[in-house]
Amino acid sequence: MNCPNTLRRRAKVFFWGLCRSSYFADIFKFLFLFFVLPAVVSANIISRGNRSRGYGFVEMATLAEAEKAVELMNKVEVSGRPIKVEVAKPREESAEGSSSGGK
Repeated sequence: MNCPNTLRRRAKVFFWGLCRSSYFADIFKFLFLFFVLPAVVSANIISRGNRSRGYGFVEMATLAEAEKAVELMNKVEVSGRPIKVEVAKPREESAEGSSSGGK
């Protein structure tokens, strides 16, 4: 049975292309643009110390809002670099009973 609320599920937007040496001030400028959108639930920038790893995720309230965010935010420049934005693919679950090498 198809659920009519499939577009109401939360969806994450993946962004990358931030300069790895960017400080949080530059990253916050980029995220501020997301937060003008009404459907932002959370944001997570992957970092080491006080420096960005160059990518992160923004969780949106619905898949439709995530797609809208991609349209608006893809290729926006931060510190002179175009940032790439796309709807994140669902995290793959590891197969039960699989091993990562060994016997």
